[in-house]
Amino acid sequence: MYRDNKHRAMNIMVLVFVGALASACVSDTLSNVDTTPQPLAAEKPPSYDPVQREQAIAEIRAKAEQPGSGELTSPYVEANGPNEPFTPAEQAAKIAELENTSRQNDVVVTDAELAEKQRSIRELQKKANSHYGNAVKQIKN
Repeated sequence: MYRDNKHRAMNIMVLVFVGALASACVSDTLSNVDTTPQPLAAEKPPSYDPVQREQAIAEIRAKAEQPGSGELTSPYVEANGPNEPFTPAEQAAKIAELENTSRQNDVVVTDAELAEKQRSIRELQKKANSHYGNAVKQIKN
């Protein structure tokens, strides 16, 4: 029994010593850390003119608040001028012309390629439908 108490006391002393040593190491490490606030990237100037940016944002927000004040984005506008969507007759004529050209050139489009192209078109149309509204919301925020 005497021996158990002696071992217990010695184990407790070792644990206290190790705990004190470990806490001293941690507190010593923490005391050397510089916790003062650092300035934000003040050394590097912005890559844009802040005054012009604020003016542009104010103009965009003013236009967004007045729904009838600006021209809406048209998905049919190209670099060489505005286009209108094809009428059903124009679509059929264009499809027939493309099919005729592909037959003349012996071009074969697989079903997988066609399905992928149609999926890509649907995805782009979905983005185009929501793009204007999302852009206005982002600008307002």
